[in-house]
Amino acid sequence: MKRIETWAAVLVVGAAGGVYDLLTSTFPVASVSVAMAAIYLVLLLGAPAALTMAIVSAWGDPARIASGAAVARSVAASARGLRWSSVISIACAVACFAACSGTQGQGTILRVDPAGFWGLAAWLELPLLVALLLPAVFGTGAHLFGRAALAWVGLASLAVVFVAAVVTGVAGLNTALTTNPAPPTGAHNAGTAAIANVLSLGSLALFVPYLLTLVSSLAARKLAKPT
Repeated sequence: MKRIETWAAVLVVGAAGGVYDLLTSTFPVASVSVAMAAIYLVLLLGAPAALTMAIVSAWGDPARIASGAAVARSVAASARGLRWSSVISIACAVACFAACSGTQGQGTILRVDPAGFWGLAAWLELPLLVALLLPAVFGTGAHLFGRAALAWVGLASLAVVFVAAVVTGVAGLNTALTTNPAPPTGAHNAGTAAIANVLSLGSLALFVPYLLTLVSSLAARKLAKPT
């Protein structure tokens, strides 16, 4: 489990850097444009790479969770893995969106058209971020209340993640490609950055092993109860 926590920390730091880039685009270096390009590449390539490594770690966790662990501990570990998975997924989405937004606008969008940017960014990002939180919410509920049904709802919530990532990504692409009439500068910037939302589809592979382990552990606990 420690490995997935490490990737969570890496992505949270990356997301913070992306947000800083978005809000300020000011760095203590001689060439700001070079710094922007470097941060763009590091975050846009590094965040999905870190997500991929977290997925690899997550698929190895169920075996470690189940090996010699009591059912109650297995349930708790699975729920904890889901919470870290949500942190990773949200941080990755924020890092990619913020990096694209900041570097796209060369640090001027929030000064030129903040209303246009934040207005569309809220519609394109908040649904995805909420969707990425759902598996952890239902997984934690399943752990606290011992209800396998909540774990199954958590599995079903992955469909919400899929829809949110695809719909917001396509909506962003449509905004970026619209030319007649052209959207406001800030909205165009937010739409272009939201295309990166489709990368959040990778989060599905991060949640699945913990949800399956949670479902099986709760089922085993139910069977173990005396009738």
